[in-house]
Amino acid sequence: MPNIKSAKKRVLVIDKKTEENKAVKTHVKNMVKKFLAVVESGDKAAATALFPEVCSVIDGAVSRGVLKKNTAANKKSGLAKKLNAMAQILKKVFLMHGYFARAFYFAKNKFTAAMPPHLSN
Repeated sequence: MPNIKSAKKRVLVIDKKTEENKAVKTHVKNMVKKFLAVVESGDKAAATALFPEVCSVIDGAVSRGVLKKNTAANKKSGLAKKLNAMAQILKKVFLMHGYFARAFYFAKNKFTAAMPPHLSN
């Protein structure tokens, strides 16, 4: 415990700043978790709407000095990759299962084209 008055004040100020930084970090983590939950649910519209909000919260943490700018860039890049991968995953799920692949193929081609050999069983 410090004896000098200015050192005592610094301890109090540091404690207060630590609590503020902790709150900002918690808010960033909660927003990221919320975004990832929306991505896992497969709701692309909601994920697209939530992405700018998450990026804004991350940028706010950078401006407060809680996160470094490269860390924030890496976080935003990873979230953007997950958002962009949603459409790819849905296509793969349709094509992995034979029934869904046939349904997807016929819906796409309006039942006019002959079915390709790799989709027939």
